[in-house]
Amino acid sequence: MVFSNLTAPETSDEDLSDVLEDVTEEAQNSGKTISTDIVRAGSLAAYQAVRAESAVGDVFLKFEQVEDAHKCYLALNGRMFAGNQVKGSFIDAATFDALKL
Repeated sequence: MVFSNLTAPETSDEDLSDVLEDVTEEAQNSGKTISTDIVRAGSLAAYQAVRAESAVGDVFLKFEQVEDAHKCYLALNGRMFAGNQVKGSFIDAATFDALKL
């Protein structure tokens, strides 16, 4: 799954690391995560090659159980984070795996 609209495009790498840590902690309340990553300016092109709508600050999460991803979506989608309304969406396993996280 992916959560977007968490940060501004000019967010520093240090702040992006903090965002990833915060979102990962929140996500783990819903279940066990297998993989997590955040899109940084230097890796944006690689993400967009697999998922065109990717943007700096998008957080990608893969859960051990699909049900846990759904719980996380319900918990975080629409919440306010740093003044932005979080948008959650699901991506299929093949797309996630193609990102090589």
